[in-house]
Amino acid sequence: MTAPRLNIIGCGRVAKTLGRLFGDRQLAAITTIYSRNLDRGRAACGFLGQGSATDNLASLAPANVWLIAVADDAIAPMVRQLAELDHLHWDNSIVFHCSGIHSSSLLQPLAEKGAATASLHPIHSFANPADSIAQFQGTYCTAEGDPDAVDSLTAMFAALGAITVAINSDRKALYHAATAVASNHLVALIANSLEMLNRSGVEPSIAALMLKPLILGSAGNALTTSPQTALTGPIQRGDSDSVRKHLGAIENYCPELLIPYRVMARETLKLATANPKGANSGHQSIAALLAVSGD
Repeated sequence: MTAPRLNIIGCGRVAKTLGRLFGDRQLAAITTIYSRNLDRGRAACGFLGQGSATDNLASLAPANVWLIAVADDAIAPMVRQLAELDHLHWDNSIVFHCSGIHSSSLLQPLAEKGAATASLHPIHSFANPADSIAQFQGTYCTAEGDPDAVDSLTAMFAALGAITVAINSDRKALYHAATAVASNHLVALIANSLEMLNRSGVEPSIAALMLKPLILGSAGNALTTSPQTALTGPIQRGDSDSVRKHLGAIENYCPELLIPYRVMARETLKLATANPKGANSGHQSIAALLAVSGD
């Protein structure tokens, strides 16, 4: 069977990762990569090992599948521009974007032209295309949109070893917030912890090594059992004296981190006391410590 022709709009990390994966597995033949910066487009083609670059939408050739991999706020304007191109016919084509926060409704102008449209978001950190290519197998993806488009994309991504899950298009922002908390907010919390260790006198190179098994172990336990079961530490035990000392030390040595500590300690306390049988007088004392106004 002849591989479908694939046009890619954009040449960033997602575009290069997915384009290379589709090309290497012969799931698609890369036809054209569009970029406003022609040199970047040519470099992306070099990375993919196929396709030609253009900075002119009017020169785009027809394709069976279109991946729109531009920044989230650029998707809608780009779709409108594509829909205005007279030389392209969208019947029997699939158009999808990989935004985590936007639904396939952004592609409506092309759907009205006959395209089957969908959004498919890989829950994957595309920090480096080479690493992402090696690590993509097993990635979970969420998809919604035209059923035919979703079915075709699910099959393509399954061939890459990905697992696709259906999602409610009306709640994509909530879904995206969840992934941001798990990924971005976790990184910010790790940064806070590293800063506290550094100010306690631990060398930065050692601090990360100290935290790695603790973070990976806690995260693994929370995801394989439950957050409530995995919770340990002074707040879980109701050790109000330790929490009092935490607050004093943070206020003395890194006061800018006091508000984040209090916010997350309150969330930890909610988790610790979710089961009334696990609550104790120490938890009440901790609640009083964390109820200080001003943050």
